[in-house]
Amino acid sequence: MNIAMFYAKGPEDIWSTPIGIHRELENRGHLVHHYNLFQRNSVNYSTECVVDFLIKSGSIKYDVVFQMDFGQFDSPLFTRELSPSSLFVLEAGDDPQRFVANANKIDKFDIVLTPDYQCSLRYKEYGKPSFWWPQHADTGLFRVNRECPIVYDCVTTCGPRGNGLTEGIKNRLGLSFTNTRYLRGKEYVDFMCSSKMVFQCSQYKEITRRIFEGAACGKLVITDRLQIDTGIGSIFTEDKDIVYYDSLEEAVDKIRYYLKNDRERERIAIRGLRTVHNGHAAIHRVDHLEEIIYDALGEKNA
Repeated sequence: MNIAMFYAKGPEDIWSTPIGIHRELENRGHLVHHYNLFQRNSVNYSTECVVDFLIKSGSIKYDVVFQMDFGQFDSPLFTRELSPSSLFVLEAGDDPQRFVANANKIDKFDIVLTPDYQCSLRYKEYGKPSFWWPQHADTGLFRVNRECPIVYDCVTTCGPRGNGLTEGIKNRLGLSFTNTRYLRGKEYVDFMCSSKMVFQCSQYKEITRRIFEGAACGKLVITDRLQIDTGIGSIFTEDKDIVYYDSLEEAVDKIRYYLKNDRERERIAIRGLRTVHNGHAAIHRVDHLEEIIYDALGEKNA
């Protein structure tokens, strides 16, 4: 397939969900052209990408126009008239917190993918074909690294989170809890690989990418308990391949427990790793994406 991908990529970015999907699509032989939602050499959203598309699309017939965004980008120039014969697909990133921004532009697309199960149902209520496309790990980057020395006990990149929860854990665990923000690319991967555990505290009780990435690195993942209606139970099983906490005290107790019990910690970490590799890596999301696209193109052509 010829695919036009619209997503934001900074000058130094080597890692993001769109970059991983782009790479996997190319690995399968698809012709993928990237149109950057950022201005050149900037981090500001721009309509330059649409102008770029108009210039280049005259010589390329795209089967699919695929936008991966978290609600920030919307331009009156970006319409299905840009390429009337193409299938327009939106990956509504950062749902549920960005649902309103994403929903405001779904009329421009034929299909919506969303990482949030409840949002997939809401888009369907709007009459839009929608699919739950959960978060995942790019296992080309996030993988077990036996050569990386273990220098941390439990790490996170949450920053201040949970109305004082992360600060409270740090106060109780001291050097056993390391919370470092704004790591990028290989630096972020190495940070996870150099720990025994990965901690997460979601902002919106949503399934986050960090839990898949931590598991893909072979680490026990401990995260705040998520509601059943997120679909988390269809992915991870509590105390078998992931650990949940319901309070600051429980988080501290469980971190301490699994730091003292290496065998149990490693057992859960291995199962989490298998869960990601068996169904929640970029390869699996592209499997699903191809299935959706081929079905839709078949109906469109019919």
